[in-house]
Amino acid sequence: CDPECLAIVDVDGVIREINAAGAESFGAASSADCVDLRLGDLVVADDRKAFGRLLASGRDAPSERAEFGIRRLDGAIRRFEVLVAPLAVDDDGPLRLLFGARDVTVRREAEQEASRLNAELLVASRKAGMAEVATNVLHDVGNVLNSVSISAEELAKEVRALGPETLRRAADMIKERNGDLARFLESNEKGRRLPDYFAKFADGLAARRDRLLGELGTVAAGLGHIKELVATQQTHAGQGSGVLTAIAPAAIAEEALLVHRPALLRRGIGCGFERGDLPPLMLDRHKILQILVNLITNAKDALADRPAGGEITLVVRRAGDGADLRAEFVVRDNGKGIAPADRDSLFRQGFTTRAEGHGFGLHSSANAAREMGGGLTASSPGLGLGAEFVLTLPFVAAKELVPCH
Repeated sequence: CDPECLAIVDVDGVIREINAAGAESFGAASSADCVDLRLGDLVVADDRKAFGRLLASGRDAPSERAEFGIRRLDGAIRRFEVLVAPLAVDDDGPLRLLFGARDVTVRREAEQEASRLNAELLVASRKAGMAEVATNVLHDVGNVLNSVSISAEELAKEVRALGPETLRRAADMIKERNGDLARFLESNEKGRRLPDYFAKFADGLAARRDRLLGELGTVAAGLGHIKELVATQQTHAGQGSGVLTAIAPAAIAEEALLVHRPALLRRGIGCGFERGDLPPLMLDRHKILQILVNLITNAKDALADRPAGGEITLVVRRAGDGADLRAEFVVRDNGKGIAPADRDSLFRQGFTTRAEGHGFGLHSSANAAREMGGGLTASSPGLGLGAEFVLTLPFVAAKELVPCH
């Protein structure tokens, strides 16, 4: 162990000779102060049995290295790495052992400090990771909740417009003519208008029912997406991987549009959808939906200051060929565009050009794209000229998968 302390001791561990460095490491002023000291008495109580076994093992052959706590003569406790070996002596002389020791206290303290710092770093990293996951989830849920909130307002508006009061008045009118209803319907002007009123009311009720069902479908889709956001994060926490399913890329794009439909209609934003000729692929539906919802949200915000003619186009297409075949989802708008100085910072966490923005959506979307083996890019001709975001993913058709047995 490259000892700094060397001593000759008897089989009971009593020091007979010791070098100056050894005496100094034990806190003695000179080597003479250490002679006749029993090493076992210097070893801390918890290590004495192990030290006794070390002495015994060193009588016939060099012992294994071991580490013990030793109380120095000045009372300080230090950690020493120790090795004991038999010492050749005359046949008639008493058995002696060579005792070698090295003070490793500083090394052990440094290792403990490094271990402590590493543990703190792991905790801090975990907290930072949890914070980022929570931030991303809240951001994505907030996007969907905004759409759900708009649908809820539309539902309330439609319910308030149902007009049961006029139907009640018509019913009271019929009730008042009980026994003379036929003549009332034939000869009274109000009575003659009742059948036409009921027909129009039924048609209006059916139209409102369809609108209510449409809004409820949007709410259900949004709540389902929120549920998947939470479930997926739980899956990541437990397994660390996404789930691939065979699904048509256009179907995922339609889901993303459905989430945003009420907000786009309310703002008068046109929405185009171009379907490419893509077969069902093995895709992480939730992650793609998360990215598209974020991109459409950003496109909608980019059109906030446009008085009229705002347009968002969603394109699903194939790109490349052969081994480089890819699936692409494109979200294009004719909004405020991207300043050249901002392009390199778009996907950096915390970067945003909106006063109320947080800079999490594009960052988390780019991370999700990379996790799927793809990428997310952005381009813009310049300020006021719109922008285009392209999500590129590996092209893995469902029929290409080989079953596992």
